[in-house]
Amino acid sequence: MPVNKKVIERERILDSLLRTPNGISYEQLQKKLHKRHIDVSIRTIKEDIHRMMKYGSAKLKFFRKKGGHSVFVRYENIAVSPVTEDIKNKLRKKWDNPHFLLAASIVEHLGDSISVEQFNQAVDFNVNTELTGIEFFNELLNSIINRNCVTIDYKPFSKNPVSVTVSPYVLKEYNNRWFLICRTLGRSNYFTNALDRIRNVRPTPSATYEEPDYEYIRDCFNSVVGLTDAFRRDKKIEKIRLKVTKALFNYIETKPIHPDQEVRPLKDGKHYHIDLNLKVNYELIHLLIGLGSGLKVIYPKSLQKSVADEISKISDLYNITRK
Repeated sequence: MPVNKKVIERERILDSLLRTPNGISYEQLQKKLHKRHIDVSIRTIKEDIHRMMKYGSAKLKFFRKKGGHSVFVRYENIAVSPVTEDIKNKLRKKWDNPHFLLAASIVEHLGDSISVEQFNQAVDFNVNTELTGIEFFNELLNSIINRNCVTIDYKPFSKNPVSVTVSPYVLKEYNNRWFLICRTLGRSNYFTNALDRIRNVRPTPSATYEEPDYEYIRDCFNSVVGLTDAFRRDKKIEKIRLKVTKALFNYIETKPIHPDQEVRPLKDGKHYHIDLNLKVNYELIHLLIGLGSGLKVIYPKSLQKSVADEISKISDLYNITRK
């Protein structure tokens, strides 16, 4: 089963909880996850920990609570080796972009068990070295962490440049591009700014930072593929059903269309139904087209028509006569 972003987030939380010196029981882990609105079974928690031990650097110690039956777990070695400035500098040379943050955190977690040279050989990020606007990443990140407003000079496609003062909330990557999730001061609507459309960022200490609703932001992105229309309140979430061949499903199973998709095999043994609850947007339409002839949109009819119209336009470009 593929490890999606929900599993990764759950393991990140477990990693923090397992660092308690006195250990923590599976039941306690389950309760603490519940408080973070993550409801999973103890069996799932055990599977997460097993995966962390198998593929990560987790070294856990198991012991039984005196006079009780609960099994407690904790890291055998709680101390983590820090990342030296030498390692950071070497990593900066290879990844002079936001992926440095991930690289540094991995090396820090692994401690002395891996060298920078080994890491460079073993991990190859798909990085767009020509990406513009990335020079504003660190300044925007610091503004988010320190809750400071910034004024952004922004050049939309086919429109005149604009200057807007915002409260920055999230830096999000999609399809090898980086976006800033923010909100204009005094307005309730959130919006996304592509970093490659930003021309300048200026700290604006005179403006009052407005706190985000991170749960709302997360829910908005959970209702779309990609980023487009995530914050459009006039666009409704629709029930979508797809029919896919067994061969295509083998691919979709490892790379889901969406983390919350529901799958049902059909009686013919050759096809599956995939059900989604999403806003229909540009990214979804082109993702479905990219999956080829092994997929058919069953409903809604509006999405079926959008996909068919786009395929027809593509076909017309080539003007190939079929025998």
